[in-house]
Amino acid sequence: MAHPQAAECKLKARDVPGKEGATRFLECPAGCAKGGGTVWGSDVYTDDSAVCPAAIHAGAIPESGGKVLVTFTPGGSFYVGTQRNGVSTSDWGKWGRSFYAQAIDATGKTTSKAPAPLDTTKPAIGCNTNADRLKEIGATRAVCPADCKGGTVYGSGPYTSDSSVCAAARHAGILKDGGEVGVTIVPTAKSFKGSNKNGVSSSNWDKEHVAFTVAK
Repeated sequence: MAHPQAAECKLKARDVPGKEGATRFLECPAGCAKGGGTVWGSDVYTDDSAVCPAAIHAGAIPESGGKVLVTFTPGGSFYVGTQRNGVSTSDWGKWGRSFYAQAIDATGKTTSKAPAPLDTTKPAIGCNTNADRLKEIGATRAVCPADCKGGTVYGSGPYTSDSSVCAAARHAGILKDGGEVGVTIVPTAKSFKGSNKNGVSSSNWDKEHVAFTVAK
């Protein structure tokens, strides 16, 4: 194994040299889970993300730090944020270069699998991802995670475009838990009436707003 580069908690992947397909060994210190820098994505991250918190989020290293293999990959059109291993990450749209992190043994051999490439046709989205994000990348289908409990929703179908897609799908009865949902942007509506349906409460919105509908 090549001698790993010492990394600070807030080191961003874009500051680590390497073209798409290149790999780098890094050694992260302890304590990067909290206050270690911002991360966008899950499993595959934007290269504007802090490497060490991303590696903890991916399960490649523990919060106490350690050595990790970073691989640079092509950019994606959508990144979904999640909360794992004490690290919260955020959604992001199109980005130019990505990376992922893998656990390694003492010889530098990977002990965890590489993640699947990002799917731009029906991206996996977060519980709070709204329809505006999908509109940005031109996606009309998305995959909602299981166990979504929150998500702000305005309207009862159509919904305001800044409403959570997954929460709207549960409100409409399209999804009971995770799964694929179709999203259609519709003409601007002048007002939206909230309601309580299928265990989800939506709110009123009395101003004109871009809207969307959901379908199986």
